[in-house]
Amino acid sequence: MKKSKIIALIFASLGITLSLTAIIVYIITNSNNNVLNYQYVGIPSDHYVVVSDGKKYGYLTEDGKEVTTLKYDIIDSMRLDDNTLNLDNFKFVDGLAQYTDGIYYGLLDEEGNEVIDANYSSIEVINKNLIIVSDNKFYFINKDNEKLFDQEFEMLTSIEGLDSIFIVSNEGRQALINNKGENLTEYKYDSIYELSDTSSNNYVFCAMYGDYTDIYLYNNETLSFTKLDNFNNYTPTIFNNNNIYFTSPTGFYSIYNINTNNIITLNNSYIAIGPFIDSLALAINSNNLIGYINEKEETIIDFQYDYNNASNFTKYGLAVAGKDNLVGVINTDNEQVLDFNYLNVNVINSNRFLVLDQDNKKYIIDSKGNRITENDYANIELTDYPNVFIVSKVSNNRTLYGIINSNGEEIIPIEYEDIKISDDYFVLKRKDNEFYLEKR
Repeated sequence: MKKSKIIALIFASLGITLSLTAIIVYIITNSNNNVLNYQYVGIPSDHYVVVSDGKKYGYLTEDGKEVTTLKYDIIDSMRLDDNTLNLDNFKFVDGLAQYTDGIYYGLLDEEGNEVIDANYSSIEVINKNLIIVSDNKFYFINKDNEKLFDQEFEMLTSIEGLDSIFIVSNEGRQALINNKGENLTEYKYDSIYELSDTSSNNYVFCAMYGDYTDIYLYNNETLSFTKLDNFNNYTPTIFNNNNIYFTSPTGFYSIYNINTNNIITLNNSYIAIGPFIDSLALAINSNNLIGYINEKEETIIDFQYDYNNASNFTKYGLAVAGKDNLVGVINTDNEQVLDFNYLNVNVINSNRFLVLDQDNKKYIIDSKGNRITENDYANIELTDYPNVFIVSKVSNNRTLYGIINSNGEEIIPIEYEDIKISDDYFVLKRKDNEFYLEKR
């Protein structure tokens, strides 16, 4: 197959998070110079992208080189409710990617070689030497398709961001094992769920049996477990900033710090509390009103705000609060930063807010309420980048997409049928179905 490339260098300032960038645009054509119609494009991962014509799929490299033709089968799990495809879960991990033959999964390498035959009903690559597969049972294999640990499970669940601990089930009971297949707990639990602390490498595993909950603390650096025995009948709800938040059957909260081993027991009954951020936490009282308390359980901001659409204080010292089914923004002194005029508000930074007004229109405003985005967009979508937004407009019954920054400046023109943002690339599909890969 002959390929041609058009390489264009486009320089655009993407603001605070995405700075000046060079963008390489590829158009891939076949031997007759016809543009290949990639109807679906997945989010690029590890220098590869998965593409599909809606019937079959294959893989490309970041520079448009074909790894495989469009030869792999579309299966039901790839289809969304509107019958479009979700290709984002098909990606290379440690040099291996899923492929499907009929309804079964196998693995191929970066050269497109099928290194593990499609004989499995599911497959998940943790790394090239630790792969979860299932047929009638779940178990581990390596890249050579050799079964590991001589163990099988009724269920085998991985933890996002963690490759050393797994939740397993046998004979209706659950346990924890490590990446060597060694049991870390007994098979005695009805269910086990995980809470992660985004500010550290710590995880909490909540292992429940009957009315009791065993708490296991896992530190990703020391690979050690600590069991807490003094919280029977308490349910862990949040793990944040090294604090575990427990609620008792009577509604009282206790807070355990894993570094100091200190326990704070709150004297008042709350429906819920959020994590303490800069010594303030959102709390909901028995009247379904929201206020903010400190770690001494002193009420810093009175319980006066609506139950819906409220948030904890952000790192900018701002929180979304509601009154009469409308929301605004307050600061830690309970001063009103944005009027309670909106259906929804997202805090972007100390002087930018994405709002949904009472006419169901979205736009970005500053702290004085001045509108930053003058265009009326059909939608403004938050991304993982705080200064980058996917916007859309409807034209001739077609929805087209582009990208703006928090100053309302257009970074990518609104002329694409689809835009996806990954950690390393923008993936665009033009209105004429030409496939463009734009590398930052």
